[in-house]
Amino acid sequence: GLPVDGAAPVRLQLARACVAAERWDDAARHLDAAPAGSAEYLALAAHVALGRHDVDGALRLSADAVAAGRREGATEAVCE
Repeated sequence: GLPVDGAAPVRLQLARACVAAERWDDAARHLDAAPAGSAEYLALAAHVALGRHDVDGALRLSADAVAAGRREGATEAVCE
């Protein structure tokens, strides 16, 4: 696997690529290996939930992503 130090941004980028390719299980695996809680993480997790037809989970995660994005000043995650 990837080394722990500095691996989180790589895992999030890999998860983003998997979301774009609609590879939900692969995206979830990369998210599982990344620290949870950031706006970017939550937005990607919302995409995965929606891709897996978990609308309630996607709505909850997207609301959490917006709140985290506002706290972090992460405009991209809020818009996503």
